[in-house]
Amino acid sequence: MTKHTKIALSVILILFVLQINLFQLSFSQSFITSLPGFSGKLPFKLETGYVGLGEEDDLQLFYYFVESERNPIDDPLLIWITGGPGCSAIRSFFNQLGPLRFDYDNTYGKIPKLLDNPYSWTKVASVIFVDASGSGFSYAKTKDGYKTSDTLASASIYGFLKKSTKKNCNGDYVNVNPANGLCKRSLAEVDECLKDLNEHQILEPNCDDTTTMLQWNKNSFKRSPVTGRLLAQLQGSDTWCRVDNYELAISWATDEDVQKALNVREGTTEWSKCNTDHYYLGRNDTDTYKYNIPSSVVYHRNLTRKNCRALIYSGDHDMVFPYIGTRRWIHTLGLTVDRTWKPWFVKSQVAGYTESFFHDDYSLTFATVKGAGHAAPEFKPEECLAMVDRWFADTRL
Repeated sequence: MTKHTKIALSVILILFVLQINLFQLSFSQSFITSLPGFSGKLPFKLETGYVGLGEEDDLQLFYYFVESERNPIDDPLLIWITGGPGCSAIRSFFNQLGPLRFDYDNTYGKIPKLLDNPYSWTKVASVIFVDASGSGFSYAKTKDGYKTSDTLASASIYGFLKKSTKKNCNGDYVNVNPANGLCKRSLAEVDECLKDLNEHQILEPNCDDTTTMLQWNKNSFKRSPVTGRLLAQLQGSDTWCRVDNYELAISWATDEDVQKALNVREGTTEWSKCNTDHYYLGRNDTDTYKYNIPSSVVYHRNLTRKNCRALIYSGDHDMVFPYIGTRRWIHTLGLTVDRTWKPWFVKSQVAGYTESFFHDDYSLTFATVKGAGHAAPEFKPEECLAMVDRWFADTRL
């Protein structure tokens, strides 16, 4: 990082469990003052580069470092590790909490136009964004360099099941006994109920990553008088899907001028949104990824014996990781309740609900973000910035 940047490390928020064995760590860095698509010089300090991992630096991880725009000496450092597992940082950088966003309404040329993000988390913290192995601009010099596992990047997958499924399956929804016909039928019913919904944000249409066409079966919705009325009100939304926003990120990142501006090593890799060898939500081992941690709750339980603070938040419209499941496993940690379930506010409006816990020198704050889907800052940027700013300051939400 820059010589004069002395970042307080009192708060480091790691969103996914990451354990890396660093041997002979090496890195390269470039200081970026302008980017294609943005008019004029950047109003923040941006650094990009590679960190070499392994005895021979086989794995080269690409990163973006943005210095806090407020007080880089005293503001905390945030390490943002994108999930997937195995996805690049570009979506987080442009669509969630980074300092820039796309000008969707005025992008018509070769390179998408960029605007300042007034709700960037870099307003209150310095942030490091990391491209996962084999995604974005990260690459490996050898085939073995791409191999990783849950001990390197946690990929917890939670399910949302009805009460009948919980009863019939006895709490086991993965390794189902073939003889348990009730459980198999219940799981099929859940799939049938959820297949037409957008799990990332249940109030938006479900769109495939490669097309803007709606993937829901409208006839199945019309069979219900309630959903039929709702569908009739949503006909005008067919022209837009959230994944349309991500296409601009792909266009921007794959542009040669952009890659030159970022000082990407020419010829090392083709930019990719996610490493498809890793990104497999079925949680089956692949040649390059081993799913060897079935749950990260044990890591959270270990943290309760440390002198640290934790913030866990969920969009209350997220059906990928429903907040009710997150809240339930938090309650299994056996912590003392510090503050019971209450609303928190932004501009005198309810922004979500929160509760807090403690054990000796450990404290945990859990918060929902009202109206947010998966990746809450993308849906409610102002509320999420207020949330983390208050938490960094060690004040109640």
